[in-house]
Amino acid sequence: MSYSSLDDIAAELSAGKQTMTPWFKLSGGAAHVAGNAYDLSFGTGLPGANTYPGTALNSVAPNETTGWGIYHGGNVTPDTKAVLNAMAMAVGTNAAPGILILVDVALYYPGIDLRVPTLQTLVQAAALTRYTDGVGLRPYVVCTAQSGGTPASTPVVSVFNYRDQGDVDAALTSVGTINFTAGAAGIPPVSKILHCAPAANHHGPFLPLNAGDTGIKRVNSFQLSTAYTGSTTTTGCIVLAKPITMIPLVAVGVPGERSLFAPAPVLPPIPDGACLTWLYFPGAATAANSTFMGSLDLGWG
Repeated sequence: MSYSSLDDIAAELSAGKQTMTPWFKLSGGAAHVAGNAYDLSFGTGLPGANTYPGTALNSVAPNETTGWGIYHGGNVTPDTKAVLNAMAMAVGTNAAPGILILVDVALYYPGIDLRVPTLQTLVQAAALTRYTDGVGLRPYVVCTAQSGGTPASTPVVSVFNYRDQGDVDAALTSVGTINFTAGAAGIPPVSKILHCAPAANHHGPFLPLNAGDTGIKRVNSFQLSTAYTGSTTTTGCIVLAKPITMIPLVAVGVPGERSLFAPAPVLPPIPDGACLTWLYFPGAATAANSTFMGSLDLGWG
């Protein structure tokens, strides 16, 4: 914990160990579907838009200086930084109700070809620099590029092999079938998290782990048994992220706020180099080009 008491919080903040960071995101040209999930880092605004750049299948360890993570005050070691308050507001037809999930993107694997049902072996070009034991990290797969089209059938994950917090490499086997998208109606838009939808065999914004696992250090291989055929380009990215907090959006144009130090201090730590962004879970069909704006209050001591 970064602080010893409420008095200590007040003293450290008075000493200038704090920052308030505004952020703004435009959701993009595709409408968002209720019960799905989207990675808002792709949106234009503040900070700039993300594309998950890098060599296909090679791991990348992003940090605060990559250009698309939310600024949080720079490195503060030997102090420990924490989120004190988080605020957000959504504007756009049916942009609320919904939930925003603040995450720290610790590692990602770009250039996953989602059109082919062949095994893709991932290259460990970079290792975790935060959460190095993997504990608390959760994986998700997001669409990063697509050219339209209709898949022949619902894509299904057949291999997701990863290294857990105990350095055991194993396939994800204990969670049942994992489908991508809500059926086979179309290729998902860029920014959609592929395994979150109100349909059978979808598992929410984060993929589950095997029973007893508390984290994930890396992904070794990935395969679809049925792929996104019908397009010339459908590319994804496997992301390992640390969930930090959530903000409920109860109504359009009404700010939602989360206090993390009162009434009971939670104070999730933000490590040096954290690459912060938001995931969005809409509760209704949300219009294209909806806007999301808010701020983070952070302090350290």
